[in-house]
Formats: sequence, C-alpha cells, structure tokens
Amino acid sequence: MDQLLATRNIQGVLSLNDNDTGKGGLQIIPDLFKQLESWLEEQPKGRSRMLEEKVDFEVINVPSKAGDLLIWDTRMAHGTSPNRSTVPRFAQYLSMCPAEPEHTELLEIRLESFANQIRPEKSGNKISGTAGPRNESDFGPKAELTELGKRLLGAQPW
Repeated sequence: MDQLLATRNIQGVLSLNDNDTGKGGLQIIPDLFKQLESWLEEQPKGRSRMLEEKVDFEVINVPSKAGDLLIWDTRMAHGTSPNRSTVPRFAQYLSMCPAEPEHTELLEIRLESFANQIRPEKSGNKISGTAGPRNESDFGPKAELTELGKRLLGAQPW
C-alpha cells in the first residue's frame, strides 16, 4: 500500500468528441484521494478495483468538449462512467510515470530502453495495438528529445 501511495503516475484523457452527462467518460472521487490509505485498509481482501457499490463520497462526472485534455494523478480514485447514450464516445488515453531520481533501477531501465529503442524486458513481448513482438526501432528513427523531454525521461535532473 505504501508503494501505491508513493508512486506518482499521471494519467490523462483527450476527448475526441463532446462528452456530456450520460455519454460515459471520466468520473473522479476527490475526497477519497484525501483518505485513500485509511479507506483501502478498510476494504475486504481480494475486492475488485471497480467501485460498483455506493460510496460515502461525492462522485463527480467530468464533462469535456472535443479537444479537452483532462489530467489527474492516478492515486485519485477515478474511472469511466457508463455510456447511456446512443452515440459512441471517442477518446485517447495517456499515461506517464515521471522519472524519480531515487528510483535508480527504474531510471536505468528507462534510459537504456530509450537509448536502444527497445521495450523493457518485463513489459512483455508486445507493444499495445501491434501483432507479435515489436520494438520501437521498427517504427522509425529514435526521437530527438527537447530539454523538457530529457527531464521527463530522467536523462537530466529538474
């Protein structure tokens, strides 16, 4: 649990069409974020990560317009509400785990992976959305990083 609370991951969703109430989309529970550690300790072992029961916290459905980018810390309870409309919802999800200088092993893996255009060994044998084993080098030359990109990757300190 300490690892869950200490890990800083950033997630986002880019809305590709308007997403009003009833079309599904991001829902968050900000107050649960403030009390996550104690709430998790009260949950039964093996409980599903999906919240299907009522909770004693306000659940906020976040509307968005085409082109809106919503960004949050993944430690905040979040999910997708059901699409009750007859119109599909189109979105692109993003995630990022910022490079933390104290995580030296992870930082070394990340830098090696970028430098050699290979995925880390523990990531499995597949890049999401592709058939069979592929490496980043199969998709073109290595990216040129900006100063911000170097910091995000962990190649330069903040």
